[in-house]
Amino acid sequence: MRLDESAAAMTETELARRASVSIAVLRKWRREGKGPRFLKLGRLVRYLFGDVHAWMEEHAINGGRKPGGQDAK
Repeated sequence: MRLDESAAAMTETELARRASVSIAVLRKWRREGKGPRFLKLGRLVRYLFGDVHAWMEEHAINGGRKPGGQDAK
């Protein structure tokens, strides 16, 4: 089995640094179901690169407009 980057995982510390948020914010997002998908391996939390990328794409703002153009609500 080949492990590509989308299947590679990062820790919450790595994601917090990359996303410029605190670990507390990541933990709050997990509780509220707002952040990227994550893996729970015992007590360890890991984020797959592919899931983080997809989540960031979902939350990208294009030129200050909502996705779907001016008429999107």
